[in-house]
Amino acid sequence: MAVLPAVATLAALAAAPLGAETLLTEGFNDTALPAGWATEIVTPSSPPPAIGFLASSVNPPGFSPVEGARFLRFNSRACPKTSAIRLTHTNGVPTMGMSDVTVSFWWTRDRGFS
Repeated sequence: MAVLPAVATLAALAAAPLGAETLLTEGFNDTALPAGWATEIVTPSSPPPAIGFLASSVNPPGFSPVEGARFLRFNSRACPKTSAIRLTHTNGVPTMGMSDVTVSFWWTRDRGFS
């Protein structure tokens, strides 16, 4: 099982003396993608790749959200190895004039099936 971002954060060093500025933080804590997020199947298969919303992991057991109530799950155990799905932020985040833009995700995977 691939557990996708429980929290996605986009940060950048701004020209301000305070240092890093958080531009976007998303927790994926509902049973559907929040506004401004979408999935796109990159490599179709049968069964199709999909993203689900879990309160705790099953395979492997013992993982819970880093924050909030849920996290995302890619159905990698059900799909062929070549299956791929893309999670995108559709609204864009302006980074003009910023340096050292960093994207951070909390994630884990079951190494027994990867």
